[in-house]
Amino acid sequence: MTSLMTFAVSIGAVASSLVAVVAFFLAQGQAKRARQLALTSVHFDLTSGEIAAARNVMGTFRYSQKGRVARRAVDGRVTRADVIRAFFVIAWGLERADNVLSNYSAKDQATADDFIGWNIDELTRNVIWFQEVHGPALGVQNQDAWAAFTQRIRSEVLRGSIGRAQAGMTASPGRAGAPRR
Repeated sequence: MTSLMTFAVSIGAVASSLVAVVAFFLAQGQAKRARQLALTSVHFDLTSGEIAAARNVMGTFRYSQKGRVARRAVDGRVTRADVIRAFFVIAWGLERADNVLSNYSAKDQATADDFIGWNIDELTRNVIWFQEVHGPALGVQNQDAWAAFTQRIRSEVLRGSIGRAQAGMTASPGRAGAPRR
């Protein structure tokens, strides 16, 4: 009887171990899917809706209007209020992206950088260009807030993007943004 009980206990222990291993792998798969879903959500946030509209305003201001604002929105020209709002919408979107990406491992951040890095670089170049070249002239006095924003960035994806954009500003003040890799 004792050997039968030992055998039953051993079978129970093996079964429990197998259940634990299966649960571990299922949890790993769920965590990977959650990271992929979060990254897809960040990509959607950065390329649609409010941020897409803000990116359009900032791009029009930067490239079509060469940094000049209109007194009123006529013939597709953006106004001072439009471009200031666009700056903050994009900056807040980058904060949201950083919030997600800072929870990723270095490997997952590298994957994220491959997937959405160009979008983040373009948005970062635009906000840094605006902050450095036009913000103060348009009455945006947020140097302390901007310094705090750039110091609080935790993800390597956004840190790298900010570094490239700042290097581009130093090399060519009117065009902020060094090329990726």
